Amino acid sequence: MRVLVTRPEPAASRTAGRLRALGHEPIVAPLLIPRAVAWELPPGDWQAVAFTSAAAPALGGDLAALAHLPAYAVGAATGEAARAAGFCDVRVARGDASAVFAQAAGDGVTRLLHLAGADRSAAVVPEALSVGVVTVYAADLAEALPAEDFDLALLYSARTAARFAALFSGDPAAVRIAALSPAIAAAAGTGWAAIAVAAEPTEDALFAAARLACE
Repeated sequence: MRVLVTRPEPAASRTAGRLRALGHEPIVAPLLIPRAVAWELPPGDWQAVAFTSAAAPALGGDLAALAHLPAYAVGAATGEAARAAGFCDVRVARGDASAVFAQAAGDGVTRLLHLAGADRSAAVVPEALSVGVVTVYAADLAEALPAEDFDLALLYSARTAARFAALFSGDPAAVRIAALSPAIAAAAGTGWAAIAVAAEPTEDALFAAARLACE
């Protein structure tokens, strides 16, 4: 099956490798292109750092002043990026930003610094946790989809899903989509051959949903 991978690099290439191992033909077409932005460390007695995207530690620049703190990360890939940025105590949460905040609060953290992208989804913050958010990267939208035909599109964010729907010029009834959450599926609109939604916001769950969408 030909599968369009819309997530940013380097995650897109990792996903493509997983798809090839399953016998599919990935078409890598990131619809968001991350870039670093200037930022300053806000004052505060921060107890830990949160990363909800692998792009944040990768594009955050010199993070040595924070590397002694525990780092909470969404998923293994973000955890690996945090380690590559110099963090030794990396704690990986499954799910989304809400899961990261819940894990930090559960560990007794009350002051958390969230290094994030300019475009981010709303998250649930536990009452006992104070989160300071700093934008360390932004993402530009791609201008076009690839010319190749594909059977299934994997969608990882509402912004990506909306861009995909805006750029797609073929017959939506001939294409299936799989989305990481209901909000992402909604952003892609209707009319697709099938719409599958991951049971939880992980790529494993997205792959499971994608297989269901293609039955």
